[in-house]
Amino acid sequence: MRVLITAMCYALISLLAATAVKGEPLALGPIEPRVLETKHDRIVQLRDEQLKELNKVLVELQRRLAGALQEVATAKEAHNKAERKAKAVEFVNDNCETALGKSFKMEKLLQGRLDDAEKKLTISETIKIQIIASAANTDNKVVLLQEKLAISETLKIQNIALATSARGNAVLLQEKLTKFEETAAVQETWTDNETGMEFVLVEGGCFDMGSPDGTSGKFDIGGVKINDKRPKEEERNDDEGPVHEVCLDSFYLSSYEVTNRQFRMFDPNHNSGKYGSHTLDDEDQPVVEVGFYGAVKFAAWMKNRIGARKFRPKFRLPSEAEWEYAARAGTGTARYWGDDPDHDKACQYGNFSDKTSNSNWSDEFPHACNDTFAVAAPVHRKANNEPNKFGLHDMLGNVWEWVSDQYHGDYKGAPNDGTAWKDQEKDFVRVVRGGSWSNLPEFVRSAYRFGVRPGNNNGFLGFRIAFSQISPEKANTR
Repeated sequence: MRVLITAMCYALISLLAATAVKGEPLALGPIEPRVLETKHDRIVQLRDEQLKELNKVLVELQRRLAGALQEVATAKEAHNKAERKAKAVEFVNDNCETALGKSFKMEKLLQGRLDDAEKKLTISETIKIQIIASAANTDNKVVLLQEKLAISETLKIQNIALATSARGNAVLLQEKLTKFEETAAVQETWTDNETGMEFVLVEGGCFDMGSPDGTSGKFDIGGVKINDKRPKEEERNDDEGPVHEVCLDSFYLSSYEVTNRQFRMFDPNHNSGKYGSHTLDDEDQPVVEVGFYGAVKFAAWMKNRIGARKFRPKFRLPSEAEWEYAARAGTGTARYWGDDPDHDKACQYGNFSDKTSNSNWSDEFPHACNDTFAVAAPVHRKANNEPNKFGLHDMLGNVWEWVSDQYHGDYKGAPNDGTAWKDQEKDFVRVVRGGSWSNLPEFVRSAYRFGVRPGNNNGFLGFRIAFSQISPEKANTR
């Protein structure tokens, strides 16, 4: 291709040289203008023809040059493809050699694993033979166990028979125990035949009266200060201390607060009135609107009523120490149903400011429960009336209760034998205990106390009756 291009270039140069006008002078005579014009035109014509031929040669050279360049490009592309193919073949050859090497290694590894599997199979066959032998031995043991099971079933039947007999004996013993407990219960309670008032025998003992302040300790029966590590009782007041030990004798206390029906046997015209639209005067509601002296007169009437007895109990109001001892019923917590930080257990045991009373009277911070009563509840109600451990109902809640003591600002100098503390003039402020249907949790505590003038009476205040221990048989003898 390069030779062809060179030849074409030489031909072009020769053609240009042949047609060039040489510089030698022509041996001509004078030429007329017309002759010169004709020659000039001819020379121009020849030049134009030669230029056309030259253009044709150039076009042909350009065409051939383009074709030559195309062939060069095609040859170069073919050369590149050949090089890529050669590299691909080389890459495949390299990979094939690598794969072949790996194949040889894998074959060797698999052969080793196959040899190991054959060895394990041999061992497995040996173990299988051993297991078959062991299973035969197990079958023998199963037969022995079945024989023992049959013997066990026989013994079980015999034991069931013995248990049935024992259960029968247990039933008989339970019946005897129930009769014994019923007899004991009769001995520990007493009911007044005329009023129907039920009394519980409160066994005497010693207890810590008051609420702990977290610092002062307590005082024993001899007035000696001893250590008391209990924390301060929540919402405690100063008149609830100092904590001191009191030891008292057994006494009887009415299981329920005195009712309107019972009080009207003494005063037929009494009316406990109502609170808002709610009556307080139903027969089984606790009597209210009774002052201290009215409660004392009712107790005297119970002793002296018509129908002389050979032995008359000396009915009276309980002392403050007797009341707290009976209310606590052996507990040391703020309330006899135990710790109740959320105040949601109270309604199982009494009638207080709760969701029902709150819906009627909009109490602030009532107990977080519902005893279903807006005012004083019937004392013999079936629900929300669990007694304390001594069998006493509504020792906290329903109505406040008069006790026989005069009020003092603390317990310094108080009696330690359970008797009433009365060292002031007759009309001095008296103590009331227990809280009522309208009271919030802070007032409903076994240690809470405050004073009320003896002549005062209202719809929140009632009482219950006590008397010293006597023989119940004598008490019921007329």
